[in-house]
Amino acid sequence: MELTCFMCSSQIQNGCDGLGWHLRRVHAVSLTEELNGTGFICGYGDCRLPFDFFFNLRRHIRDEHTTAAASGQPSNNDASNLGDGMDHGDPAPFMGVHVNNGEEHLIGHPNNNENVKMEVDLHSEIIKMIRQFHANPAMTGAIISSILDSHEKLLMTSNRILRNRILTELRRNTVDNAVITNIEQLLEFDNPVTGLKSYDQQINAMVKNCGYIKPIEFLLGDRFDMVLNRKTQRFEPKLVNETA
Repeated sequence: MELTCFMCSSQIQNGCDGLGWHLRRVHAVSLTEELNGTGFICGYGDCRLPFDFFFNLRRHIRDEHTTAAASGQPSNNDASNLGDGMDHGDPAPFMGVHVNNGEEHLIGHPNNNENVKMEVDLHSEIIKMIRQFHANPAMTGAIISSILDSHEKLLMTSNRILRNRILTELRRNTVDNAVITNIEQLLEFDNPVTGLKSYDQQINAMVKNCGYIKPIEFLLGDRFDMVLNRKTQRFEPKLVNETA
């Protein structure tokens, strides 16, 4: 599949895999963070729908273009399809799996020779995991940060080891350099924990991806607390607000 880069109008091969590699390497764009301004714009044919996140663009291209092309049906680019990034159903059964940009793609359609992909976006999955942590009153900010650090180290180390082993084996078997370059692009891994380390980043991510509603403080009234005056070393009344 060929896509048009919305930033430089270059024609990109290998669909979203090639576009993701192009955006990272040529334009230094992070695929795990929201792209302000234009957003990530679809470049398939005449479709120019914008999306805040790259994984939403991936799903749009899969649902509206890749699957439609594999079935021989025209894609839907009219006003009724706003490309909200929601998952509109799974593709047909799969026969294999490959990893790309931190995502697992289940591939292989039993009825034709086209590759049909089903994405698992790690960035979104980690946000869902964070949501579960925040719903547990026993989880403190320090514990959540420690778990995220451990997951980040595990994911990045596993990807590096897997990538090196695959590329080493390909070179050992004298695979064509063009094929190795394409596979190397598929194995590119954007850190899925980026932008999720601080409390504010986690809350904002849950609002955008999980429908999370930020807590609202209500003023219940005023009361007096006895506070130590460090100069006089005496306790003095201080008016404080009670909120819920």
